[in-house]
Amino acid sequence: MTGMPRVLRMLILFVPALVASWSPANAQPAHPIGQDYRVPGVSAKDGSPLMLYAYEKHGLGIDPNELAAGGRIVLVLHGATTSGRVNYDVQVPGVPLERSFSLMDQLSARGYDVWTLDYQNYGRSDHHDCGLCVTTEAAARDVEAVAEFILGLRKAERLHLIGWSLGAQTGGLFAQRHPDRVNRLVLYAPLLDLQGPPPPTDEFRTNNEAALTGFFHPTARVPEAVQAYLQAALEVDAQSPNGVLVDWRTDPMKIDPHQLAMPTLVIYGADDDRTPLSGSNVYPFFRDLAASDKKLVVVPNAGHGLFMEQERARWYREVVSHLEQSS
Repeated sequence: MTGMPRVLRMLILFVPALVASWSPANAQPAHPIGQDYRVPGVSAKDGSPLMLYAYEKHGLGIDPNELAAGGRIVLVLHGATTSGRVNYDVQVPGVPLERSFSLMDQLSARGYDVWTLDYQNYGRSDHHDCGLCVTTEAAARDVEAVAEFILGLRKAERLHLIGWSLGAQTGGLFAQRHPDRVNRLVLYAPLLDLQGPPPPTDEFRTNNEAALTGFFHPTARVPEAVQAYLQAALEVDAQSPNGVLVDWRTDPMKIDPHQLAMPTLVIYGADDDRTPLSGSNVYPFFRDLAASDKKLVVVPNAGHGLFMEQERARWYREVVSHLEQSS
């Protein structure tokens, strides 16, 4: 390193220290509190008004407006099967905060105002009888409604976006249409390639234990986290709309990487069988991202549910490091 410019040597030394300083072991987090919101949206069936469920978490005694003023707002977006709070606020009895399986707890403990939402016909949002109407495009419009609500409430200009699977598509659509609203983007296991059998014709599909837990890595899953997630999912996501599955099985590439110029992290589990690295669009998509600040990370011994699996600490190190570069 002696031949490197001094600034570059400082950067190399600084990044590990930054990651370490925000690790769960070193943090002294304020216990997070949650709050429910109802946000106006538009039905994909007939254009009538409906209400979308949004959920926020931040540290107890911490002013979320101050976090917003410091650029520390994160919106996390769910996939095709279960809703936002179900995915991102998994509570396992007896697990201390620093080892929580809740993504919202983990990020709020690191000093973020963390939000999620349920697309229409998912979870706690309003439901109607047209499951095939809830396409990637319809879900992206729900993201837009909630993102604008958050930014208006917190009087902020931008937020960070983290999208998982289908959520990477809905978040990507929002980001390319509203680049001035997105600070840094995380695309986790983005759905980019055709998968599965022919597209469904039924409006909805019924969820059972196999459907809800099959995406976890067979040997890296954590049984107590899987069980807690399953219990929460069966309570509010007994069925899922099929519109997004039609997209997945006919035309999954809804976002244009050439239009994503904000700093972007793309992260996969190496053994993901839902959005596998072997997909023909994975590497061309990353190559074509317009962002000059971009990174592709592959985590070994991890599947589609990486952030709840044994290797989740690696996921948090990468994601938090990416977000912290702007703070």
